Amino acid sequence: MARRELQLDRKLAFQAALSVVVIVAAAAVLGVLFREPLTVLGHRFVDRFGLLGMFLGTLFIDTSIVPLSTDPLLLIGVSGELPFWPMFFVTGIASVLSGPLGYACGAMLDRGTRIGPVLRRRFPRFLHLLEEHGIKAMVAAALLPIPFSATTWSAGISRLGLGRVALVSLLRIPKTGFYLWLIAKGWEYGAG
Repeated sequence: MARRELQLDRKLAFQAALSVVVIVAAAAVLGVLFREPLTVLGHRFVDRFGLLGMFLGTLFIDTSIVPLSTDPLLLIGVSGELPFWPMFFVTGIASVLSGPLGYACGAMLDRGTRIGPVLRRRFPRFLHLLEEHGIKAMVAAALLPIPFSATTWSAGISRLGLGRVALVSLLRIPKTGFYLWLIAKGWEYGAG
């Protein structure tokens, strides 16, 4: 068991390091190749939806069972020149709220519908990780750029515990700040 834990730790560390490089590189490449259209898109989004759009977009992405990441939304905010701290605040809070919401969705669907068994078949990897590694799997999902929603819904299905999910969801604040900073730095490098 200790050997499997060590392998998981190494895999997660590698995945975290790789994600940092990929996010900065992707933002820089997009900043070089698509700066003008992304700037136009970002300003249109910011002018139309502002911080409320960032909040609702993050809440939807991090709660939705559709496997998405908020990184493109953060890039839109950065390219639209939203100030860092307000964007960090609203997206961080939305991401934290998505944990208990995703948990509730998974728990409700597992109890009263036929969707629960479908989700068990569709996301067996997340359920297996939660059963085998419990809170450690939740922490990894909260910090890595993987769809957090699939993990929170799986936690609701497996009855991991709402209190644990809510507590782990607080890790979305530093994750959001760090990834927003990486995207902003990559975008900045792309301008150079």
